[in-house]
Amino acid sequence: MQENLASFVEMAKQYQGGIGVEQDLEKAFKLFQRAAEQGDAEAQYELGRCFANGEGVECDDVEAEKWFREAAEQDHASALFELATCYELDDREANLLYRRAAEQGHVEAMVELGRRYDEGVWVEYAPEAAVYWYRQAAEQGDIDAMFTLAQHYDEGNGVEYSPRKAVRWFREAAEQGYIEAMFELGRHYDEGSGVESSPEKAATCYRDAAELGHIEAMFELGRCYEDGKGVETSPEKAVEWYRKAAENGDGRAQYLLGECYRTGQGGVQSYEEAAKWYRLAAEESYLAASYFLGMLYEKGLGVEQSTAEAIKWYRKAAVCGSTKARERLEALQA
Repeated sequence: MQENLASFVEMAKQYQGGIGVEQDLEKAFKLFQRAAEQGDAEAQYELGRCFANGEGVECDDVEAEKWFREAAEQDHASALFELATCYELDDREANLLYRRAAEQGHVEAMVELGRRYDEGVWVEYAPEAAVYWYRQAAEQGDIDAMFTLAQHYDEGNGVEYSPRKAVRWFREAAEQGYIEAMFELGRHYDEGSGVESSPEKAATCYRDAAELGHIEAMFELGRCYEDGKGVETSPEKAVEWYRKAAENGDGRAQYLLGECYRTGQGGVQSYEEAAKWYRLAAEESYLAASYFLGMLYEKGLGVEQSTAEAIKWYRKAAVCGSTKARERLEALQA
């Protein structure tokens, strides 16, 4: 009988995915139902999914929960996870289900259990337990877990501080396309933390992340080109990457782009553009930008000359500790 149930499930999955046969969700549903009613845990789980997603049958959350629960009672890991995540359960029951699923090898459940211990959500805060479950998931190939485990090693949170192990897991995640891990790996190469310092490898990691949209990596790559760290010095490319980061709201990049326009670095010179980027950076409370914006207003460069505006921006910079801004304030208000 069990062999027949297994063949029903296999045939149902073929109809469900259109594997070797024309896709037919209703036939898949009926086959799952036939095996589920005879106690097959995989069929019960798949039947729950059919009801949850409306595949071959109308959506019915009550029926979905019923079949997930039937499968969960046989320790079906995915059913345990679905039961914990998809329905309104009390926190204690959800925690028990996540643990049971994790102990059955369900990777998403491991990550969720780690997150709960990490944040102290519905369980007592326990970073050591969080690390345990992140490691279990990371070793099963979960890239979110790899990255989070690396962060724990980097911070010494719930585990002995180890930049070397942090680098290992950042690299694992980066090699699988995790953008934030690419940036962090670049930072470690940049600082020589947990790995031998390599400006070239840092620049490569920053570029990989920047080209995939990581804003801070755009800024760091701009700095690499400006300083000639790991790449050939190129003011033009520095401006290009500062602009990309600035257009995405990075205050440091906005300030440095303003500097480029003010000084003509990278083949661009425009007081109007300098004022525009200084203003954006200043509005992000970037101290130096407030000072230089005040200077442009004082001298009427790129903006209409205005002593009142100059005083306004000098005052913002002075409040944040700028000695130069304080001196210009005193001179203008004398």
